[in-house]
Amino acid sequence: MVLSACASAGGAVLAGEGLQGLSSAFLAAGVPTLVATLWPVDDLATARLMERFYDRLADGATVGQALREARAESARQGEALADWSAFVVVGDPDRRLALAGHRRLPPVATGAAVALALVLVALTVRRRSATGHGRNPGASS
Repeated sequence: MVLSACASAGGAVLAGEGLQGLSSAFLAAGVPTLVATLWPVDDLATARLMERFYDRLADGATVGQALREARAESARQGEALADWSAFVVVGDPDRRLALAGHRRLPPVATGAAVALALVLVALTVRRRSATGHGRNPGASS
């Protein structure tokens, strides 16, 4: 499972419980391996990294190998260190995944999907701004 939302590997440290967050909830529910982020990352850089990651998984790499190779390729391509280094494996890095029906998308299709996702995020942010949702009640405008 991939949690590419901002800082999805983090959480709060609870006395006697350790780190509790989104990734720990998935592990507790029985998900053996996650890829998550340690801090906020750029959407387009994430899309490029995930394309590389899933290509390597489709070629038979373990989750750990696929992420390591995708991160290395991102570095070689000049991607910002802060974008590709935020991704980590939580759980079993030696797990192999069978990607049923995985077909590599042409770059145009990948770009279109990313553009659509960005438009949807922008519309959601605009709607929240217009209705006042998501605002910090203590902040001044």
